[in-house]
Amino acid sequence: VNHDNPIFFRTFRSKGSEERMGCPCGKKKSSNEDRVIVINTPDDLPKKKYAKNGIRTTKYTLLSFVPRNLFEQFQRVANFYFLVIACLQMIPGLSPLNPITSILPLLLVLAVTALKEAVEDISRARSDRELNNREAFVLKGSGLEKTRWRDINVGDIVRVDNNDSFPADLLILSTSEPLGACYVQTTNLDGETNLKNRLAIQATSELTNVAQLQKLQGELTVPAPDGDIEQLNGTLSHNGARISVDLSKVALRACSLKNTQWIFGLVIYTGHETKIMMNSSGKTRVKRSNLERLLNKLLAMIFALLFGTSIFCAVGHGIWQGLNEGKHWYLRLDGNAAVNGLVAFFTFVILFNTLIPISLYVTMEVIKFGQALFINHDIKMYDPKTDTPAKARTSNLNEELGQIEYIFSDKTGTLTQNIMDFFKCSIGGHSYGEGI
Repeated sequence: VNHDNPIFFRTFRSKGSEERMGCPCGKKKSSNEDRVIVINTPDDLPKKKYAKNGIRTTKYTLLSFVPRNLFEQFQRVANFYFLVIACLQMIPGLSPLNPITSILPLLLVLAVTALKEAVEDISRARSDRELNNREAFVLKGSGLEKTRWRDINVGDIVRVDNNDSFPADLLILSTSEPLGACYVQTTNLDGETNLKNRLAIQATSELTNVAQLQKLQGELTVPAPDGDIEQLNGTLSHNGARISVDLSKVALRACSLKNTQWIFGLVIYTGHETKIMMNSSGKTRVKRSNLERLLNKLLAMIFALLFGTSIFCAVGHGIWQGLNEGKHWYLRLDGNAAVNGLVAFFTFVILFNTLIPISLYVTMEVIKFGQALFINHDIKMYDPKTDTPAKARTSNLNEELGQIEYIFSDKTGTLTQNIMDFFKCSIGGHSYGEGI
């Protein structure tokens, strides 16, 4: 997990993958109007305002934390069940138990889960703050000035040095290499480790110093922000000529510059309008692991058993009352037997509520949080070259790590069936499988 970008994208999608990652093939657009950027806009002319370059990947705000967290927690079957039980126990004459016996365990479960979510969201906020406060060199006035990423605007000319990450989506104007070439690593964008070749605009590739860039005049027209990382079609008007702009001349946010001393780039998309952020799903989705889905199904089976037992006992109660009404005056068997049977049903539901293991959720949350701490401090997952440790931004999907759901193969199957059988493999020196 890289600190430069909190969202990791892959080019393949599988069932349920939309809940775990953004999709690079999504083309979410914010507007249908093309974006026109005037290069080196004079200070006396108003600049069009676009999205700020600061990003926020946190799940909650101070105002939304309590209602949203409670909404997500009550989507769990057991939590909602105990909420209903607590409400039933508050009805006089319906429950033989004190409501506190259900309310306290429920509050404990909600508090532990909310605390874990708060700690993880605070960690995401710190990561966002660290990213937004990074500095880059921006052309201002008579020279380059260090500027925080969050203060970079569309139309600014930025210098990015070797091994640095791009603070926004940039149109490459010039580089330190001959013919305006540069190399970009897109690991955070598509998972590929090989370097991609990018070229500066030929008309501006000779502008390699601040004085020349200050005199640059022109107008760039690019499409409205979208999430398509495969193509970009724009036009640069410069010295009376119209120059075509495509993705080979653009460096996207979350990528980094490699094997190139420096580049100068014109900011075209910022913040949540950059390609990588447009690929995110917008609002953070609730992430459910396969284990939690299985747990909900098992709880549904326990609910069926509980309600079946309660119905059986309620029917037996009604039949017994009908047969013995008037015989046992001290039991006060008054009223309609059907109504009393319905009341007895809810009473038995409350009595049998201990069938539902509410403490199971607390145990799972504590274990997952502990696993996330182990992942963060695992020395074997630390990269000393880049001083990058592993960082678990959420612990909800710990058990999904390392699980293989699909295998992609280039086996054609032209003359045979596409059937793959696992025989044997070696992982870390250990042999798995029986072989042929």
